Amino acid sequence: MVDLFEVLILFMVYVIFMIGIYVLSAYCMFRLGRKFGIGKFWGYMVPFYNMYLIHQCSFLPNNYLLLLLIPFVGPMIWSAIVFGEIAKRLGKDYWIFGLGTALIGIPFFIMALDSSRPQEGAVANLYGVPQQLAVTSPLQEIDHQKDQRFTGSTAFLVGKSGMYQGAVIPIPAEGVVIGRDANLSNIIISEDSVSKSHVRLALHPARFDTVLVQDMGSTHGTFLQERNGAWFPISGEHQLTAATSSMIRIGSSQEIFEIKFEL
Repeated sequence: MVDLFEVLILFMVYVIFMIGIYVLSAYCMFRLGRKFGIGKFWGYMVPFYNMYLIHQCSFLPNNYLLLLLIPFVGPMIWSAIVFGEIAKRLGKDYWIFGLGTALIGIPFFIMALDSSRPQEGAVANLYGVPQQLAVTSPLQEIDHQKDQRFTGSTAFLVGKSGMYQGAVIPIPAEGVVIGRDANLSNIIISEDSVSKSHVRLALHPARFDTVLVQDMGSTHGTFLQERNGAWFPISGEHQLTAATSSMIRIGSSQEIFEIKFEL
């Protein structure tokens, strides 16, 4: 009886340990997916579906998922390719983090838990907005007259607080979309209060000194700052000029941008 009891205790400890490992892995996958605005935590807790969510972070075609059906080597090949692509989009080495994740797994936890975020061009181009988004920091170190990435832009988003603080983002005529989902946005903010495609900013087609701000039906709203410092929500399309409010806040997050027409 004692031996059976000890076996049951060991089995329960083993089960609890494996559940802990699974939850930790799911949390790290969620952390990684959140950088690209993809998936909720519960989704990463679901077996197989969590692999699909991670695959979406790589922006590879879904037919690569067929590699998982190949016994033994298939999942390793899939891991090397997918996590290599994710690492590249986070500005890391493709082979070190791709093969490293497939062989020992440690680079996966590094990518998930560090402060890296998607680099320029790591988002899809679904709204006709430029895929190669220029994000630079700090502001004072840039020669805007010579930097070719700013050619043709007459208005800029300057990060005042949050993860884009100090960044300078040109607003092209085609516009940029701010949101949580990397498939729908150019400027990614991985916070729950930010909608998948939250707000779009574009130059006015006829007036170079006007920016069009369009809330895209966000859940938590887009806010402009009044002269007295108070924030008010906007709905639909709103026009901003140098003479009007130029501070914009995304939802209830700390992401605040200033719209500048001269740098």
